[in-house]
Amino acid sequence: MPQFSLTDLFAAMRVVMADSLDAVTPGASYLPVRRFNPAALTTVTGRSVIAQLMKVASAIVIEDTDVEPEHLTDHREQFGLDGTAAINCVGDGFNTEVRHYVITGPRLADRLAGNRLW
Repeated sequence: MPQFSLTDLFAAMRVVMADSLDAVTPGASYLPVRRFNPAALTTVTGRSVIAQLMKVASAIVIEDTDVEPEHLTDHREQFGLDGTAAINCVGDGFNTEVRHYVITGPRLADRLAGNRLW
Protein backbone atom coordinates (compact mmCIF):
# COMPACT_ATOMS: atom_id res chain seq x y z
CA MET A 1 0.00 0.00 0.00
CA PRO A 2 1.52 3.40 -0.91
CA GLN A 3 2.25 5.95 1.79
CA PHE A 4 0.72 9.29 0.94
CA SER A 5 2.28 12.63 1.78
CA LEU A 6 0.71 14.71 4.51
CA THR A 7 1.59 17.95 2.73
CA ASP A 8 -2.05 18.44 1.68
CA LEU A 9 -3.20 18.08 5.28
CA PHE A 10 -0.66 20.64 6.51
CA ALA A 11 -1.53 22.99 3.63
CA ALA A 12 -5.22 22.71 4.55
CA MET A 13 -4.41 23.45 8.19
CA ARG A 14 -2.48 26.54 7.09
CA VAL A 15 -5.46 27.74 5.01
CA VAL A 16 -7.82 27.26 7.96
CA MET A 17 -5.50 29.01 10.42
CA ALA A 18 -4.96 31.96 8.03
CA ASP A 19 -8.61 31.94 6.94
CA SER A 20 -7.41 32.47 3.38
CA LEU A 21 -6.56 30.36 0.34
CA ASP A 22 -3.72 32.80 -0.32
CA ALA A 23 -1.80 31.20 2.54
CA VAL A 24 -0.63 28.34 0.30
CA THR A 25 1.19 28.14 -3.01
CA PRO A 26 0.23 25.40 -5.51
CA GLY A 27 2.94 22.77 -5.82
CA ALA A 28 4.69 23.77 -2.60
CA SER A 29 5.35 21.34 0.26
CA TYR A 30 4.00 21.99 3.75
CA LEU A 31 5.25 20.44 6.95
CA PRO A 32 4.32 20.82 10.60
CA VAL A 33 6.24 23.33 12.69
CA ARG A 34 7.20 22.14 16.13
CA ARG A 35 7.23 24.69 18.93
CA PHE A 36 7.58 24.32 22.66
CA ASN A 37 4.53 25.37 24.65
CA PRO A 38 5.66 26.87 27.99
CA ALA A 39 2.28 25.92 29.48
CA ALA A 40 3.54 22.32 29.43
CA LEU A 41 5.63 23.21 32.50
CA THR A 42 2.65 24.63 34.41
CA THR A 43 -0.07 22.71 36.22
CA VAL A 44 -3.75 23.47 35.65
CA THR A 45 -3.70 25.35 38.96
CA GLY A 46 -0.85 27.60 37.77
CA ARG A 47 2.01 25.97 39.65
CA SER A 48 5.40 24.92 38.31
CA VAL A 49 5.48 21.26 37.29
CA ILE A 50 9.22 21.28 38.01
CA ALA A 51 8.72 22.67 41.53
CA GLN A 52 6.00 20.11 42.25
CA LEU A 53 8.17 17.22 41.03
CA MET A 54 11.18 18.43 43.02
CA LYS A 55 9.11 18.05 46.20
CA VAL A 56 9.15 14.26 45.69
CA ALA A 57 12.29 13.66 43.61
CA SER A 58 15.99 14.42 43.98
CA ALA A 59 16.38 14.96 40.23
CA ILE A 60 14.26 15.41 37.13
CA VAL A 61 15.44 14.52 33.63
CA ILE A 62 13.84 16.40 30.77
CA GLU A 63 14.37 14.85 27.35
CA ASP A 64 12.73 16.89 24.63
CA THR A 65 13.32 18.08 21.09
CA ASP A 66 11.64 21.44 21.49
CA VAL A 67 12.77 22.66 24.93
CA GLU A 68 15.53 25.25 24.64
CA PRO A 69 17.67 26.42 27.59
CA GLU A 70 15.85 29.79 27.45
CA HIS A 71 12.52 28.05 28.11
CA LEU A 72 13.85 26.63 31.36
CA THR A 73 15.53 29.87 32.49
CA ASP A 74 12.32 31.80 31.72
CA HIS A 75 10.38 29.24 33.76
CA ARG A 76 12.81 29.70 36.64
CA GLU A 77 12.40 33.47 36.47
CA GLN A 78 8.63 33.08 36.61
CA PHE A 79 8.48 30.50 39.42
CA GLY A 80 11.72 30.96 41.36
CA LEU A 81 12.67 27.29 41.78
CA ASP A 82 14.75 28.02 44.87
CA GLY A 83 17.23 25.32 45.86
CA THR A 84 17.46 23.88 42.35
CA ALA A 85 20.14 23.78 39.69
CA ALA A 86 19.79 22.93 36.02
CA ILE A 87 22.27 21.26 33.70
CA ASN A 88 22.08 21.17 29.90
CA CYS A 89 23.70 17.81 29.15
CA VAL A 90 25.50 18.75 25.94
CA GLY A 91 27.82 16.15 24.47
CA ASP A 92 25.96 13.47 26.38
CA GLY A 93 26.97 10.71 23.96
CA PHE A 94 23.66 10.59 22.11
CA ASN A 95 23.63 11.49 18.43
CA THR A 96 20.07 12.80 18.22
CA GLU A 97 18.32 16.15 18.00
CA VAL A 98 16.82 15.59 21.45
CA ARG A 99 18.07 17.81 24.26
CA HIS A 100 18.67 16.49 27.76
CA TYR A 101 18.39 18.54 30.94
CA VAL A 102 18.72 17.60 34.59
CA ILE A 103 17.01 19.67 37.29
CA THR A 104 18.32 18.81 40.74
CA GLY A 105 19.86 20.27 43.85
CA PRO A 106 23.11 22.27 43.56
CA ARG A 107 25.32 19.60 45.19
CA LEU A 108 24.30 16.86 42.76
CA ALA A 109 24.49 19.31 39.85
CA ASP A 110 28.15 19.99 40.69
CA ARG A 111 28.91 16.35 39.89
CA LEU A 112 27.15 16.30 36.50
CA ALA A 113 28.76 17.04 33.15
CA GLY A 114 27.21 19.70 30.96
CA ASN A 115 26.47 23.41 30.88
CA ARG A 116 25.01 24.83 34.07
CA LEU A 117 21.91 26.93 33.31
CA TRP A 118 21.59 28.15 36.91
